[in-house]
Formats: sequence, structure tokens, C-alpha cells
Amino acid sequence: MYLLRTEKCTSCNACLESCPISKNPKIQDCKHCPDAPCKEACRYNAFYEVSPGVYGIDPEICVGCGECAKACPYGAIVIEDNLAKKCTLCGECVVACPLNALKIVETEEEKREKEDLLGWKKLNEGVPLNVYTPSIQEARLLSSFLKLHREMLREDTYGLENLFKQFLDALGVKLDKDQYKGLLKLAEYETSGFSVITPLLENDELEEIAIIENDPIRAFHRKRGWIDYNMALVNRERIIELANKMASNLDRRLTLQEPRMNANLPDGSRLHAVIPPASHKASLTIRKFRKKPFSPRELIENNTLSSEALAFLWIGMQLDLNLVISGSTGSGKTTTLNTILCFLPENQRLIIIEETPEIAVYHPHHVRLIVNKEKGLTMDKLVEDTLRMRPDKVIVGEVREKNEVKAWVNTMLAGQGKGSLATFHALSSRETINRLLSLGISETDLSALDLIVVQRRWTDYETGKEIRRVFEITEVNWTKKINLNPIFLYDPDKDALVRTRNKSKVMERAKRFLKIDPRRELKRRSRFLEKTNPDLMDAFHQISRWGKRCT
Repeated sequence: MYLLRTEKCTSCNACLESCPISKNPKIQDCKHCPDAPCKEACRYNAFYEVSPGVYGIDPEICVGCGECAKACPYGAIVIEDNLAKKCTLCGECVVACPLNALKIVETEEEKREKEDLLGWKKLNEGVPLNVYTPSIQEARLLSSFLKLHREMLREDTYGLENLFKQFLDALGVKLDKDQYKGLLKLAEYETSGFSVITPLLENDELEEIAIIENDPIRAFHRKRGWIDYNMALVNRERIIELANKMASNLDRRLTLQEPRMNANLPDGSRLHAVIPPASHKASLTIRKFRKKPFSPRELIENNTLSSEALAFLWIGMQLDLNLVISGSTGSGKTTTLNTILCFLPENQRLIIIEETPEIAVYHPHHVRLIVNKEKGLTMDKLVEDTLRMRPDKVIVGEVREKNEVKAWVNTMLAGQGKGSLATFHALSSRETINRLLSLGISETDLSALDLIVVQRRWTDYETGKEIRRVFEITEVNWTKKINLNPIFLYDPDKDALVRTRNKSKVMERAKRFLKIDPRRELKRRSRFLEKTNPDLMDAFHQISRWGKRCT
């Protein structure tokens, strides 16, 4: 419908003069009813669809009987020259108005209908999301096309754009350039993407996307923190459909019987979804991972940890130590794990066990085992399976429950391969040990663990930025009981991970087994890491060549 802003209007009649249908101002009162009583009243089928939900009257067929004018609840159809005439929302009057006093607006009914058709709505506040916002007529057109696409399943043969062109030609609908590009992009998002959040998933600067039914879409930016976007997903059924589409590759579904789901997207991003009755609203949380994992040099430049600490971990990897990275949720445990995996020799056989694939390795000989609790493939069973797979390294994405921890510790006790790595939730090395003990692991069994790396995150309230740092690297030594020996500790005054004065058994073992001067080698590797290529794949090959020379 048209909205006239009377405070701007000077009654110049430029809008009426530009109307190609009638100079009668009453036709601008047309609300374009969804059920179109005017069309239903016509006995001669003179009405045709200009665009979905908007009708015009064919002068070649109309006889001017006036039945449509009687049926119009707004009196917006006029009889002139023995013909019925009504608005077709062509927009010529809006363009012609010199004072911008006239605009096309949607009724509340049309807004609700559009939200139902799209599954999302645009908000007045928030950072603009670069997504075309269709009118109600365009939303109806898009919905009809998507329905046809689902029925025909011809995208692979003809391509989405060709099918869209055929669809428009069959309806006789002509779109301008912006309309065509905008609707086609929305169709791509719905068919091969993940609705309007597709641009957010493609943004490598975003770490987390949080969606709550009817609330603004929020995302955590690496530099700017949390951002509210001017879009909201409003249709619960569409949110459930979106979650199930994301998890389709793992054969998992979100239902009333299973209102919680953990899965991953094809690009490795982690998805958590929950719906009533497990929550008050449908909610999706997507943890994104960089397409290119961080290299050692990038972790150093980001001040996550020092080059000397990374060089220490590199030597530890060559000694085949058992290592766990502890920390809070979102602190960067997996990022650090991915980075130090490039210290493992290129020819090693790696067995990776995780619930959602997020560990990145460039080693050609690796096997990835995926947890699927619905099919009885629990983590503890998969960890036990590695005993029969002759790995050089066992890498566990995250151990949480008692059975998982026990199975992981058993691989270390069995001398599994050449060491094991895992991530765990704890905020210090002492808390890591205490939590493992509380989960039923004895102190004697924990003697198999060599190193604990602790990583934390917090917010700098002056800048609003989130900070992630490795807080400590601690050796686990055993005499009659567990002794924790911090080798690196975070100094908040220097905002740096600093080497302690404690003697390191890792360095002693390096001197004995690698036949190197630990102090000299630590400095050499530290300088080397500061200069490695920031691309992880290139860094991996450089480190592999260096490792061969050092052994």
C-alpha cells in the first residue's frame, strides 16, 4: 500500500499526473488484499497477477460492470470510461514525488505473512547484514520458486539461475537488475547455503554466531567483540529446519523427542542447537573456525604465547611427551592444539578422535574417528579402538566425562604410540590434576602425563576486547606423589608468558635423547618460529624439514 506523509505533501499532484492508470486519488488507497475480493468478484476473469499478491485489470477483457468496485473494502477501484481501474503498485507516483512525501509500505498482515514466508525479518536497529530485503510481493515470488525447486530437484542439471529465469518467464514477471540479483542470491542462500546467516558463516573474522528465536542475530568479532545485527530469525520451524540441514552430514536431527543437538557444518564449524521443551526459545550457537588455522608465528604475534614457549613445546613433541591443554570454553585450546600439531614429524600416523571435526592436520597419514552417541560410538570406545590401530600419536579433541578420561589415560599407560594429546576443561594445572583425580584417575596413573598447558580468556574492560593467553606450561613430575613444576608462567604486568627459574626435566631429556644443547636449541628454534611463514601449511613443511635436521 502507499503511505502519504501529509506533513511533506504540498498537493502538487505530481504523483497523480504520473499515474499511468488513473488520475483519481482513490486508487492510491488500494491495500492489495491477500484474498483479493475484487478478483473473486469479477465474472469475466479480467484480473491478472502483476506480481505475487498484486493484481491489475486487463482493459481488453473488462466490461466495466463495477462488481469489483463494489467488492473492494477500501473503495479503491474506480470506474472510468466504462472500465474498472485499480493501482498495481508500479511505483511511478513514488518516483515522481519531488518531496519524497509518498512511499510504499506493508500492512501488519503483510509483514507477518512475509516473516512466515522468509523465516526472518529485518530490524530497525543493529549493524546492517548485507542481505537483500524483499517486499511482500517478492517474498511470495521467492517462496513459490523455492517450492518449485524442491519439487523439481533440477538444480544440478540446469543450474539455479537457469531455473529461476524459466520460472520468471513462465509467469511473465520482469524484475529490474537489483531485484533479480537480490532474489537470486536469497534463493542460493536457501538452496545451497544456510539462509540469511550464510554471509556471517563466510566471514572469517567472526568466531561465534548466536541465534535466539525472535532476537537479533549476534556474532562475536575477533577484534570488535559482540555485534548485534539488524536481522532476526522468527519462525521456529524454519530454525529447526536450518539446524537439521546443518547436521545432515552427521545424520542427526533436532526433534521434540531430541530437543538438543551437537553437530558440525561442512566447513568444520561447531553447532549447538536447542529447542523447547529444553529451552524457552529455539536457539542456535555456531562456533566458527578459521579456514586457515593459526601458524606458530601468528600465535606469537597475537601474544597468545611466546616464541620461547612454543620452541619448548616443539622439543616436547619430538620427545613424544603426553600433553593436555586445559582451559575455559572459548579460550583457544583447540587453536593452540592445532598449531603445535605441526611440530609432529610429517611421516607419523595420527589417530584423531573428536565429537565434531575441528582438529586440522597436514600429515598425509591420519585417521579421523567421529563420536556418534546416537549410534553407540562413544569417545571411550573409540579411544579403546586406537589400541588396535598402531598410531604414532593419539589426539583426542576434548575429554570431559569419566569414561572418556579413563580411556584416554589408559592409552598413555599402555604406552600408546609415541604419546597422546588432548584438551580438557580446567583453569590451572593444579585444577587439571584435581579434576582428573575426581573423575576416578589415580595419582599413580597420572604419572603418565608429562605436560599441562593452561589457556584462559578474559575481557579487557577498558577496550572491550577479549584476550586469550596461555597462562602456564607445567611439567608433571612423579616421585611418591605428583609434583607440578611450572616452566612458563603468565606475567600480567608484562602481558607475556615468562620462563621461570625452575629446572626442566624436559630439557634434561632433550639433552640426553636428542643429543642437543637445550639452551642453544631453544634460542635457535625460538628465532626460527618468529620468522616462519604465517601460512600453517608452509610453516608445517618448514618445521618438518628443521625437525629432520635436528634429529
